[in-house]
Amino acid sequence: MSKTETNRTRLLEAPVGRTLAGLTVPMIFGVLSMVLYHLADTFFVGKPGSSYSQANKERLKWLAGENRLHPSIKNTVQSILSEEYRFPRDILREIKKDKLAWRNYERFSDSYKRIRIAYIDSARNRPEEFTRRLKSFVDRTRRNKMLGYGGIEKYY
Repeated sequence: MSKTETNRTRLLEAPVGRTLAGLTVPMIFGVLSMVLYHLADTFFVGKPGSSYSQANKERLKWLAGENRLHPSIKNTVQSILSEEYRFPRDILREIKKDKLAWRNYERFSDSYKRIRIAYIDSARNRPEEFTRRLKSFVDRTRRNKMLGYGGIEKYY
């Protein structure tokens, strides 16, 4: 009997109490690791002077537009909301080289363009990753495909 079959049999046929007790410790470690990750993420992102990703800036703009920003942070994020994004010329030049990709790109929403281009630009100090992201974006844009997952597409 394979290990998978043994584990399946143990889960389905072993006494429930013993099975749950055996799964409790790994689940506790999993939950604790998620809590620690989110605490660290909150600490570093929430520190004064931390930079916001372009996606987070777009979320803030969307929340402000929907009048859903909590009053306690409105003044704090005002400078972020009024920031103008400057598109890197070299990235735009690369997209323009592909006529179909450029035509499709021009039809995308401004927030989508800012998020995707900022994502590419954030890899600038890693040339291989920068090139990979740019090529992938141009390829998808040529096919008129937008990137987005995890709910971010609602901010486009």
